Amino acid sequence: MKNFYILALTIAFAQAPQTFAAKFKAIPQMKSAAAQHLAKVAEAVVRNEKTFGDASKVEVYAFTRKSSERDLNSIKQLNFRRAGLNSDDIGAKEMQTLSAEQLAEHLLNANSQPDDQNAFDKAKSELEAAINLVKSDPQLQIYGTNHSDEDGSWQVLDIIDTSNQEILLIKIGYNGT
Repeated sequence: MKNFYILALTIAFAQAPQTFAAKFKAIPQMKSAAAQHLAKVAEAVVRNEKTFGDASKVEVYAFTRKSSERDLNSIKQLNFRRAGLNSDDIGAKEMQTLSAEQLAEHLLNANSQPDDQNAFDKAKSELEAAINLVKSDPQLQIYGTNHSDEDGSWQVLDIIDTSNQEILLIKIGYNGT
């Protein structure tokens, strides 16, 4: 019986961090028009797997969290769960200081030599315009990171809307090495 109690306590404490972490629920679209526009542009990009990768996706989440949890921590949790990132990957707040052009380049960086240069250039231009809209909305914050190891190589951009408790996750890249 003593072993049962030890096992029960171990399981309870192992689950405790998840209990207090942010909770994410997939939703069809964001309330922010600028973020939703970026989501639609990114969805068109990720449909072209041949040019932009088989690990690419666009997802939108509503979230709840403790009032003491910070945005970057929520982003890290989401990226760990849904974008295949690990503890070595960082959800960089520095992305907020980059230009729309630099952010579009970041998103497309996993494919440095695209097969279809025209599709690549068009995607970059459209992403840049959509990111400019996001940057002009003061309630939206931009985070991002990248991942590269034997699992694959991909770039991530997260748009967080703390007013509406929503996050847009954009992941573009490839599975495998």
